Amino acid sequence: IAMRLLTNRTLVMSMVIAAITSIPFQASIVYLPLFLQTVHEASVSGSGLQLAPLMVMMSVGSIWAGRRVSATGLYRTMLLAGLVMFLLVTVWVSTLATGTSTLIVVLMMLSLGLAFGIVSPIVNVTAQNAMPVADLGAASSALMTFRSLGATLGIAGVGSNLLTRLRSGVAALPGSDGLDIGALASGPDTIAALDEPLKSGVIDAMSHSIATAMSVGTPLLLIALVAWYFL
Repeated sequence: IAMRLLTNRTLVMSMVIAAITSIPFQASIVYLPLFLQTVHEASVSGSGLQLAPLMVMMSVGSIWAGRRVSATGLYRTMLLAGLVMFLLVTVWVSTLATGTSTLIVVLMMLSLGLAFGIVSPIVNVTAQNAMPVADLGAASSALMTFRSLGATLGIAGVGSNLLTRLRSGVAALPGSDGLDIGALASGPDTIAALDEPLKSGVIDAMSHSIATAMSVGTPLLLIALVAWYFL
């Protein structure tokens, strides 16, 4: 990234938003299927297939937002609407529990896909509108770099948070001595093989851990809203 690009405040704030919004989105792709596999005993392929609504709505959100911005030119307003929606949906996802139905999880995915579909391309438009034509390629590359960086570091942080919460939750369960937390987090089959009531306790701890990990997106998106203000 050419250092001279960092003198453009709009580009810098756009990179911050791109990095931050990629974290809860990527976390939802990784951990919502894990929730379905663990709590609702969905198969690996079945839980992956249930991500389809998220991907479809992301395309729908991108197309709709693009058409609206083309018609009105109000890309800052559209970005704000997308960020607020993303924040509200992230708060909703953080309420996941063992009683959350598959239908509700799918609705969460639809909402997440729509919100991210609105935000992601409009961030690009915002940054590109602030740059001279000669720097459009460099600005787009910078956004992609920060988006990928945010996703990579964010998933690691969210995963670490989840394991920490799961470890403390499982440790409080009677008969949990000797359980491999890593195996519980990465292999729902390990949880399914447990005997009751330990199995139900671990499932409850897992759902709580996933919800807590997903709630990390809430303060991050508040930061993204602050960054929007300084665009």
